[in-house]
Amino acid sequence: MNGRVASYLFGACLVVAAPLMGCGGGSNNNAFTGSDASVGDGATSDSPAAGDSIATGDSSPTADTGPVVCSGSQVACGSSCVDLASDTGNCGACGHSCGAGTCVSGNCACATGQTQCPSATGGVTCSSGLLTDPNNCGACGHACPSGSSCVGGVCACPTGQVNCGTVCADLSSSTAACGSCSTKCATGQQCVSGACTACPSGEIVCGVGGGSGGVCSNTQTDPNNCGGCGRVCGGGTCTGGVCACPSGQIYCAGSGKCVDPTSDPANCGGCGRSCGSGTCVSGQCACAAPNTNCPSGGGGSICTNTQTDARNCGTCGNRCNQGESCVSGGCQCTGGGTSCGGACVDVVVDPNNCGSCGNGCNDPQYCTGGGCVCRPSEGLCAGGCVPLNTTQDCGACGVRCGGGEICNLGKCQAGNPGTANGGCSPGLRNCNGACVDLATDPSNCGSCGNAVANDEVCVNGRTRAYRPAVGYTTCSGAACNGFGTCCMNLFPGQNAPMCVEGGSCP
Repeated sequence: MNGRVASYLFGACLVVAAPLMGCGGGSNNNAFTGSDASVGDGATSDSPAAGDSIATGDSSPTADTGPVVCSGSQVACGSSCVDLASDTGNCGACGHSCGAGTCVSGNCACATGQTQCPSATGGVTCSSGLLTDPNNCGACGHACPSGSSCVGGVCACPTGQVNCGTVCADLSSSTAACGSCSTKCATGQQCVSGACTACPSGEIVCGVGGGSGGVCSNTQTDPNNCGGCGRVCGGGTCTGGVCACPSGQIYCAGSGKCVDPTSDPANCGGCGRSCGSGTCVSGQCACAAPNTNCPSGGGGSICTNTQTDARNCGTCGNRCNQGESCVSGGCQCTGGGTSCGGACVDVVVDPNNCGSCGNGCNDPQYCTGGGCVCRPSEGLCAGGCVPLNTTQDCGACGVRCGGGEICNLGKCQAGNPGTANGGCSPGLRNCNGACVDLATDPSNCGSCGNAVANDEVCVNGRTRAYRPAVGYTTCSGAACNGFGTCCMNLFPGQNAPMCVEGGSCP
């Protein structure tokens, strides 16, 4: 409360309380800090108390609400002035938080035991520990599903639920994951004991875009699921499970619609015969300069510029190798790539050419900074890189569990053969005494003992090949050139974009 408001309230007290408390009648009290008019003196406004300030043009001692003006080396981030060189919540740029770390000269510095990970707002952040951080559990960027926690670097769902990638679900009753994470019950169905109730006679469950879960459909008449889930007739009708198109059109499964092959540039003369940038005239591709008509496979052709097309570089059919681009009709390595065995590779992160051509990492390793290192959750022991969740090496090299014990979250404990997971924490599976997450464990991917190779990762329980996006620093444009999904920070300390087989990142 400023001086002016205090004076006003205190004066009011005097006026009201004077008859009861003997406050001194109508005279001013010494507690007033401004030059208030005495009661009954005819004045209608107070002067500001000492320390109050009134901006030019203001009629009261309140602060202006215009743009924030900062002094010296500080800048405005929202309504606050901060020093980007030292502010942990705005390190180097507004919104770039260092998390549990500190900000030194505009860069996040992590303390011993902390891990530097990319932040969601740009820059980097310091994780308090990959064993407990639900946003970076086991590896940077690996966020735990909603409702789960990070225990020992593994996402753990509540008892009775399983990890379904983005959520924890009870497979016995969840209509979004009934019996398995990939099974979604149709609208109006219920999940009872892990099974969806049946659709009406003659109908099956189809997803909106194909696959399991979704809606009940009659595949004999449904134009969105004609002859099978996800087969869209696109402008045609479905009769007896077969798409029927209007006269003069044909059905192209790849396009999911009925097309006119005499004029459709994506299906010129037949399904899948794309003209590229050209047009389709009477079922033939017509190209405009500087493009050339080149064969595209399946008897079709495509209009392309052979000066820049990596599939037809210089001449039709001359395909550039992986990591090469077509420049002025010639194939060249781009973005600092190194030519190894006729292909461009990134020796900084390529597990098959780590540091130099032909230097392949062992299967339990990955490549970062041009050197082979152990994968997350593994340690460098006398025998090389080994998992630290086994009864032979539980939590650290050489820590052996006793008879009947299991290694759960890096600690030896008594097993429980009478339970489905052998006594392991929820979400983990007992594989010969090792408690593992079959969805991500590189030594037990999808099933016990199924180990991934040096150029593979475990994604949702499946082994997926990966390779560097040569010539790219971020996941943008054609970084993967049709090979899987572009993923950043595949392993701790690795900032290069990687192309992972399939449609999702680990």
